[in-house]
Amino acid sequence: MSDEVTRCADCGELFMFLARGLCGDCLRVRDEAFWRARDWFRANHGASITDAAEGLEIPVGMITGWVREGRLVLKADANPDDADLSRVLAEKQRTDGLRKAFAEAASTRTPPTSKKKDSPQKNHGGNAGMYGRRDDA
Repeated sequence: MSDEVTRCADCGELFMFLARGLCGDCLRVRDEAFWRARDWFRANHGASITDAAEGLEIPVGMITGWVREGRLVLKADANPDDADLSRVLAEKQRTDGLRKAFAEAASTRTPPTSKKKDSPQKNHGGNAGMYGRRDDA
């Protein structure tokens, strides 16, 4: 367990380090806000993120963050005029596409073969280190 003390990103209070960078009280407040937002979106189909933020008094950035994290899933056809939702969904699709392309490229990549030309420094047996230098020299 870490003995590191840090400041909460929301309230500025000192607390024992947690990976999210928030104290326990602020995490609890954010968690309660998440559940209120989730229930609000379920009750108000087709509502925009902006409407939810104003109705619940939660920052728009916090709601879009939950969508980016995958904690809050909104239907793409909920409100086509919602620029925030469209931007978040487009970014998620782009990120997923890049991850898939990277995984495919990494799985098909073979290590390069190198043909060394005559090196000015000779390899001195099996104990040559980086750049042909001897480890014991």
